[in-house]
Amino acid sequence: MLLIDFSTPPEFKDLFSKLQGILGQEEANIFRETYGFYYDQNPVALKVTTSGSTGTPKTYTFSRSAVCTSIEGTAKALGLDLGITALLALPLRFIAGRMMLLRAMHLKWKLLWIKPTLRLKEFPEVDFAALTPAQVSESLHVLGSIHTLLLGGSPITNALLATIRNTAKYSVYQSFAATETLSNFALRRLAPDYQDFYTVLPGVKIRVDELSRLWVLYPGITADFITTGDVVKMVDPSSFIWLGRADFVINTGGVKVHPEFLEAQLSEAFPDKRFIITSMPDERLGEAVTIVIESPVELNTDNLKRTLEKIASEKHLPKHLLPRIHVTVPELPVTATGKPDRIRIKQLINNEHEK
Repeated sequence: MLLIDFSTPPEFKDLFSKLQGILGQEEANIFRETYGFYYDQNPVALKVTTSGSTGTPKTYTFSRSAVCTSIEGTAKALGLDLGITALLALPLRFIAGRMMLLRAMHLKWKLLWIKPTLRLKEFPEVDFAALTPAQVSESLHVLGSIHTLLLGGSPITNALLATIRNTAKYSVYQSFAATETLSNFALRRLAPDYQDFYTVLPGVKIRVDELSRLWVLYPGITADFITTGDVVKMVDPSSFIWLGRADFVINTGGVKVHPEFLEAQLSEAFPDKRFIITSMPDERLGEAVTIVIESPVELNTDNLKRTLEKIASEKHLPKHLLPRIHVTVPELPVTATGKPDRIRIKQLINNEHEK
C-alpha cells in the first residue's frame, strides 16, 4: 500500500523504485510512460489497447487534451473535487486503471495505491475509487469505505446488485465505457437511489441505428460518431437501457436473444459458479440457446433444467429464452482482463459438438 500526493508532481525516481517492489516491473514501466505523458511538455500520444473480449485487440492513441476532457467529464458528473483522496486497485495495463492514475495527476488527488487483487484488504475510507464487480463481490467491506464507487469492466449480477442496494453506505455508480471514448461516457446510479438506465456525461451525444446499435459522439475525444457494438433501448435523447452486445446476439428460430440479459436473469441459479449463455448450431432453429457452466464435476441436467424453469416462471421469462443445451466445462477461458472469452468458449463447445 502506497499513498501518493499528486498536489505537486511527485519525485519520479523514488516513486518508480517503490512501485517496482509493490506492483512489479510491467506496472512500473506503464507508470513511467503515464507519468511522462502527463507531465512532459511535449508528450507522445497515449496508447490504449482493447481487452479483446469481442475480437482481436485494437490499439488507439489519444492526445493529452482528449484525456483531460474525459477526466473533467467524469469529475463533473460524479462531483469529484480537486485534492480528494482516491483508491487505485486496478492494473495500469488496462484503460480503467490508467485513467484512475491520470485523474489523480490532473485533479491533484491523494492516491492510495494497492496491488490489484480480487480480495482487497481493508483500507481507510476514501472519497473515490473505480473497481470491478468481481472485486466488490469478494470484498464487500468496500461498500462502507468508498464515498463514491464507480463499477465497470463487466456486467453486475442481480445478486450483487441486491447486495449493493441493501448494504451500500455511500454512492455507487455503474459505468458504461468504451476504449474509443477513453473509459466511461455514461453512468447509472445503483445506490442509494437506483435507476435501470444509463445517462450520458455532459456534452456526450448518442443515437441508435436501425439495428438498435448505440452510436456515440464525445466532443474532444471522438472526431465523429462511433459505434460501441452494444444494443440498447433509448429512454430519452440522453439515456438508454443496455440490452447486450450486437456481436453475441443469438437468433433462435427468428427470435433474438441477448446473452448478457439472460445471464443477469439466471445468475441466482449459480451463486457460486461462473457461466455464460452462447449458442450451438441447430437444424430446426438455426441456433440453440446454450448455457456453459464452469464446474469440476458434471451437473445433473434434469436438476439444472428444473432450476432454470423455476426462475423463468418466477421472473415471467418466455420459455424460448431458456437454454436448450447444457454444457459443463472444468474452466471457462477468459480474456486478458478476466472476462469470459465468448469467442473461444463458443469455438470450444462447437468443436466438441462436431467430433
